[in-house]
Amino acid sequence: MTDYRTMYDKEFIGAWDLAEGDKTITITKCVEGKLTGVGGRKSKKPVVYFRGSEKGFALNSTNGKTIAALYGNHVEKWAGKRITLFKSTTRNPDGTGDVDCIRVRPQEPKAGADSAFGGADEDPRITTAQADELQALCAAKGVDAAELLKVGKLAALTDMLATDFDGAKKFVEKKAKAAAGTM
Repeated sequence: MTDYRTMYDKEFIGAWDLAEGDKTITITKCVEGKLTGVGGRKSKKPVVYFRGSEKGFALNSTNGKTIAALYGNHVEKWAGKRITLFKSTTRNPDGTGDVDCIRVRPQEPKAGADSAFGGADEDPRITTAQADELQALCAAKGVDAAELLKVGKLAALTDMLATDFDGAKKFVEKKAKAAAGTM
C-alpha cells in the first residue's frame, strides 16, 4: 500500500516513508539546514543526508542527541556511519494529540545492507580502482600512503568516502610540494 504523502515533492523524509518498518541508512553528510514550518516560522536544524536518497532527514534535538551519543558531537565524523530510523509518535506541539514522527534507534545497527528510500543505493566509499590510483600517486610523489590513513582515521584506503577522494589527491600533491620545498 502506498501512503499518499510519499507522492508529494518533499525536501525531507517523513514518518510516512517508514510505512514498511525500520530503515537502516548510511549517513553521507550532515549540514546546517534552514526549515520553514507551519505559519512561515523559520528554524535552523541539522539535516542528515544518506546513501540512496536525495531527501534529507531534518534532526530534532532528540534525534540529534541520539546520533551524537552513538558517534560523537562532531557531524563531520558521522559520514559513513549507520543508523536505524523507526516510526514513532510524539505530542503535537499545539497539545491536540499525538502525531507520527521518526526516531533514531539508540544502538548501532548490526552489519547488513541498508534499506533503500528510492534512488541508487550506492556505496559511499571509493572504489578499489580509486584506492589504487591514490596508492600510485603516493608512490609517484614520494608520500607515505599511511599519512592518508592517519588523517582520515581509516583502516584502509577503500574505507575513504567517495566525497573525500579529490581532497585526498590534493593532500598528496600538497605534501609532495612541501617535502620538495616548493610551497
